[in-house]
Amino acid sequence: MQWTTAYTESVHTYANTINTHEGGTHEEGFRGALTTLVNRYAREKNILREKDDNLSGDDVREGLTAVISVKLGEPQFEGQTKTKLGNTEAKAFVQKVVGDQLGDWFERNPGPAKDIIRKAIQAATARLAARKARETARRKGLLESGGMPGKLSDCTSKDPTISEIFIVEGDSAGGSAKTGRNPHTQAILPLRGKILNVEKARLDRALNNTEVQAMITAFGAGIGEEFDPEKARYHKIVLMADADVDGQHITTLLLTLLFRYMRPLIDLGYVYLAQPPLYRIKWANAEHEYVFSDAERDERLTAGSQAGRRLVKESGVQRYKGLGEMNHEELWDTTMNPETRTLLQVTMEDAATADEIFATLMGEDVEARRSFIQQNAIDQVDLQLEMQRSYLDYAMSVIVGRALPDVRDGLKPVHRRVIYTMYDGGYRPDKAFSKCTRVIGDVMGQFHPHGDTAVYDSLVRLVQPWSLRYPLALGQGNFGSPGNDGAAAHRYTETKMSPLAMEMVRDIDEDTVDFQDNYDGRTQEPTVLTARFPNLLVNGSVGIAVGMIKRTRIDNYRTQHRGGKGVKDAALRADDIVEHFFVTTTHHWLLFFTNTGRVYRAKTYEVPEGGRDAKGQHLANLLALAPDESVTQILDLREFEADRFLVLATRDGLVKKTALTEYDTNRTGGIIAIKLRDEDELVSALIAESDDDVLLISKHGMSVRFTASDQALRPMGRSTSGVRGMNFRDGDQLLQASRITEGGYVFVVTEGGYAKRTAVDEYRVQNRGGFGIKVAKLDEARGDLVGGFIVDEGDEVLAVLASGKVVRSNVAEVPAKGRNTMGVVFARFPERDRIIGIARNTERGLDDAEAESAAGEPAETDAAEHAEDKESLNE
Repeated sequence: MQWTTAYTESVHTYANTINTHEGGTHEEGFRGALTTLVNRYAREKNILREKDDNLSGDDVREGLTAVISVKLGEPQFEGQTKTKLGNTEAKAFVQKVVGDQLGDWFERNPGPAKDIIRKAIQAATARLAARKARETARRKGLLESGGMPGKLSDCTSKDPTISEIFIVEGDSAGGSAKTGRNPHTQAILPLRGKILNVEKARLDRALNNTEVQAMITAFGAGIGEEFDPEKARYHKIVLMADADVDGQHITTLLLTLLFRYMRPLIDLGYVYLAQPPLYRIKWANAEHEYVFSDAERDERLTAGSQAGRRLVKESGVQRYKGLGEMNHEELWDTTMNPETRTLLQVTMEDAATADEIFATLMGEDVEARRSFIQQNAIDQVDLQLEMQRSYLDYAMSVIVGRALPDVRDGLKPVHRRVIYTMYDGGYRPDKAFSKCTRVIGDVMGQFHPHGDTAVYDSLVRLVQPWSLRYPLALGQGNFGSPGNDGAAAHRYTETKMSPLAMEMVRDIDEDTVDFQDNYDGRTQEPTVLTARFPNLLVNGSVGIAVGMIKRTRIDNYRTQHRGGKGVKDAALRADDIVEHFFVTTTHHWLLFFTNTGRVYRAKTYEVPEGGRDAKGQHLANLLALAPDESVTQILDLREFEADRFLVLATRDGLVKKTALTEYDTNRTGGIIAIKLRDEDELVSALIAESDDDVLLISKHGMSVRFTASDQALRPMGRSTSGVRGMNFRDGDQLLQASRITEGGYVFVVTEGGYAKRTAVDEYRVQNRGGFGIKVAKLDEARGDLVGGFIVDEGDEVLAVLASGKVVRSNVAEVPAKGRNTMGVVFARFPERDRIIGIARNTERGLDDAEAESAAGEPAETDAAEHAEDKESLNE
């Protein structure tokens, strides 16, 4: 058994080594025992309250992968295919074994057990939200066939057996398709852009997506558990995307939606892939030909030449960048005419393999996806094989052609095209500035017909001195700021090459580099610039490759015994110290709270990756901070959920609760998080639900625990100051606010290197506003507290020193003690150093190599086991 971050279950059953893919009594026993055990454990540990409903079996099994194998003396199989076990005794003994063994594992591993239950609770919350979304959608007519989406051009036939719908990429192609179709049997539904990746989103989010809503309504058969294929309005659903890698990516997204929430359409053979041509060969003395690949183009050209055919003088070979380039007659002849078109029917031979492919390519497991891209090269047509082919083509195109710079000239293709266009068009340093619009038009017309936004963004980066150490273009006008402020529209700004850029193209006209045909074969572009200096080393470049993004891994900091000296983290300047240290994932949001009460947000992948000893990037390059602002707290979260709150606490002891959705904004200059009073500062922020308890910890070792219910702490708007959470004596001030988890421990660390943990049960619930009770006994040698939070016994804690070193240790190594005790040595360091921050890590890492050697176990085995543990529960 293993739980993952996926949203689907994968349970495989066997009886006497025979694959019982229809299930049977052994699977019934497993499911019943698992659901009963999880609900009982959740209530015993007060994770589920009396008022809460039990978790359903689907909630508990979300993300579960399990294999159930039983051996029987006389197995009895049912069904036509004899792949369903019928022995009644199997249900009883499987139920007993699972209940006993898994229950014992839960007791011995409380941390992972609680993670499993929290995941099930999240699934239940999403299930209820999806039910509400379906009810809302039904009231609006989205799940009924009465009101069709406005952009659907429906067919006149009401017979689904002859009706077909084309899902078309973009309005530009939709116009030609609507004009060229057979209106009696063919419907057209244009989609705008790329739809939501439903592999990373639950049903409630999918139902709120405009393009998904349009398809649900047009198909008329519902979605998810309520999907009824007999209500389907079309028995041919044709996915018609451009014959390029972006079109293939759109195809994978559409197939993911159909596979996860409308699978009967695939099972019944209703889903097809259109095959639009990639090239048109124009013969001067013969009929034009359409070909579908580079290899077929070369073959036809060779055959035509041998047959004495001649290409027309201009545009003899036309490459179609998109369906919108075809007029309606061409689109009908090549892609829509039943007598001449080629359709690929999407089939599914192995549902389990298909499920694994979708989870790998479209899910959260970045390492699995990277491994897949590196190891496969596929050209086949089954459902899972089409997913592999389309995703691989898209991924490799992005990695090679968009994301990563060429080591020879340090440029990505779009930057290379901009520089070469400026050189070829005469936008040189000794000439006057020209409008950026003109440069962009030249680039698009010759090399990059993908819209002006991508080209202008690339040109702006070449101008900005904070993006490149030595800019390759000069600018006149507003080209943005080091924060998130964007450049003015390209009709206002002007540009030309910088003198240094001339060194990138010097002697390029002397056959010094190779050239290749552009997208339509009318001109040529260089595959690389001459680059008389090492641009990649001078300016550097970062690219986000499909399936290959990560930050510095937590395993760079190996687990140590408490009392250690730590390992080197960031290389710091003499006047710099590390203030914040936390563990996150690449796709989470980061909320940056500042001392002035404002909050900014960014995605984790926007933070440049660095090794353990890298210096990092200045925050001014990521956030538009004011001169007097400094970041005091950083939170990471996956989504801005409607049923959760942000609790803020200030240095003077004020607290405030605000709905998390109020902070879901794209404003680059940040927004107000809390209105601060004179001389006060924001020191802590946390995410909580309305029935959670909050623990406030002060610098001098005092604490107050109170309930964050609406009665005790009513929700307020962003621009309010909050209410009194804690009072202080003798110059004390608030240090940290944390959310209480049942069965956990309060873990505190002093600046002198001492730590202790105390069971949360020793902290009684009080009214907010009091002076509180002791959390630790402090003295001058130990110093004040530098941090405190709630941990489980299986967690790890990372402490960062002012010198930049990091100490990583297991919570279990710090003995549990009472509130009014001193604690034990957590880290040793020179007198001039001190601990300035701590972070909790729930993701268990690799053991110390020396400890492994002492235990007689090879490091590779231990690392593999930990890697499996991390993949099972943590993101």
